[in-house]
Amino acid sequence: MNRKLRSTFELAQERVIAPTWKPIQEEDVYHESSEIPEFVTDWSYPGSESSEGLEDDDGIVFVDKIDDKNEDAFGENALQELNMTEVNMQQPERINYGEIPQVHWYGDFTSYTGFGRTNRAFAFGLSDKNVAVKPDMIEGRDEVNEATVRMLNKLANNRIKESAPKVFSCITPLNMFHGGRKILYTMMETTGSLHEHFVGKLNLFDEIWVPTENGKELFKANGVNPPIGVFPLGVDTDRYRPGIKPFNIPELNDFVFISVFKWGYRKAPDILLRAYLEEFSAQDDVSLLLICRATNNNNDDIITSDFQLFRNQVQKSDDQLPHVMLYNRPIKEWQMPHIYAVGDAFVLPSRGEGMCFTYLEAACCGLPVIGSYCTAQMDYLTEENSYLVHPNIITTSKVTGPLSQLSKQCMYYENQGFADFDSRGVDELKAHMRSVVNDYQTAIKKAALLRNEVIRRYNWNTVIDKVYKRILEIQ
Repeated sequence: MNRKLRSTFELAQERVIAPTWKPIQEEDVYHESSEIPEFVTDWSYPGSESSEGLEDDDGIVFVDKIDDKNEDAFGENALQELNMTEVNMQQPERINYGEIPQVHWYGDFTSYTGFGRTNRAFAFGLSDKNVAVKPDMIEGRDEVNEATVRMLNKLANNRIKESAPKVFSCITPLNMFHGGRKILYTMMETTGSLHEHFVGKLNLFDEIWVPTENGKELFKANGVNPPIGVFPLGVDTDRYRPGIKPFNIPELNDFVFISVFKWGYRKAPDILLRAYLEEFSAQDDVSLLLICRATNNNNDDIITSDFQLFRNQVQKSDDQLPHVMLYNRPIKEWQMPHIYAVGDAFVLPSRGEGMCFTYLEAACCGLPVIGSYCTAQMDYLTEENSYLVHPNIITTSKVTGPLSQLSKQCMYYENQGFADFDSRGVDELKAHMRSVVNDYQTAIKKAALLRNEVIRRYNWNTVIDKVYKRILEIQ
């Protein structure tokens, strides 16, 4: 290594650890970006009849480096040269009463949260199958672009029967009144137990949908009485793929572990950082890139303070710590494949998941995945296709005790069990991270198996088709 990296401690004190890099913003690089919906079922790539003005085989013209010092990066010439893939999408028209399938769909549609992305995908995907979808949009963060909002509003004008089935896609709805069949599409990240109030809410519905078999068994074992169907979430397997040009982040070392999550104890940043900081040192040519933002009820200072707490538990001087980089600014959904492309491996020792988009996205991008073997991801992560960290204890989350941050985040987490790790789990994670670095060829073979599995089972076309068939059965 020819250059002197700032120590991890120094980087943490800077709060934004990538001060010279920021992702390309749609509004900055493409004049008509507001005209492109953020979820489609048919992307046109270079070589197709509808693709024009594209300059590389990724479908998005890419600027190698944009930083605060590059004042010309957003000049008029750059704006004229940059373009995005043109889109073929069936535009849903205003639909009246008729014999075609109809469904009300309740939830968040405008944020980049997991439920926001899920609801957009199903609303637009089902519309493409000629289902009359009427979104019942609850208040959420306005993060999607103008074209997406216009299309959602167009769907909201659909005239469908009040008695058509309604899918409530959220943890639990604030208002569940509906005259027709009521379906709750939900999930929970706990291990072994469910909060009694959560179970009580679920039992008020006619039907429950969950994204994994693991979730179905959890619900059945804890007294959920309505019929439970498994309808997985999906990933855009055309957009998330190997070979996409990565963002240029010159501060990174040769081998990059990447982790993408909303900062919080359920995602186990304490376990991840302890394992990484103990296993590697400044002499290792590795980096850990954290793509994280704070939860809604915290500001980003919590990331810095938590990091400092975890760092102090590692018995190393500042100049012996391995390289860590944090990026905590908003990232558009279409930019995420270029973020994953920066990494050589994906790592997330989560304490619990309902499905986990980031495991699926990283796998589709061809990254070896190091993950925890618990909850939802047990449906698709195996010893053959990934590196599994086995939680060896169950911790009960309490507001004034262990994992108090979790209990304060969600009322349904209070007094519930979460998969957790002691020093043996940390050692297993350390061994997996070192193994991926030392034997990358084996890691790539595992990654290929996982990618094939995700493409087969979890592409959006497949999962939307399963929901479509269920709606036909109900009607």
